[in-house]
Amino acid sequence: MKKTLTALLAATAIAALVPALASAAPGRGGAIDERIANISQRIDEGERGGGLTRNEVHRLRDQLHDIQNAEARDLRHGLNDSEQRDLNKRLDRLSADVDRQRHDRQHR
Repeated sequence: MKKTLTALLAATAIAALVPALASAAPGRGGAIDERIANISQRIDEGERGGGLTRNEVHRLRDQLHDIQNAEARDLRHGLNDSEQRDLNKRLDRLSADVDRQRHDRQHR
């Protein structure tokens, strides 16, 4: 009885961990999705607060959508290390651009 109960508890624990492990697995884009969400939020805040002009918002959102499309395309066949590095570099540049545009003293 103890062995059965122990096996059942172990199987339950493993079943609970599988979705979390799958979402954190390389090639799934989890960290990239978080960065995309963060940048999108910062663009929205810049728009609402007036720190970004309408043109800046459109240009930044276009760049973000391009990155999202590249991620979706790469995820179809599994995100390899090179593709992940490329997406992260593009996100680094976009993130810096959002900061630069929000603080360039051009207001709407």
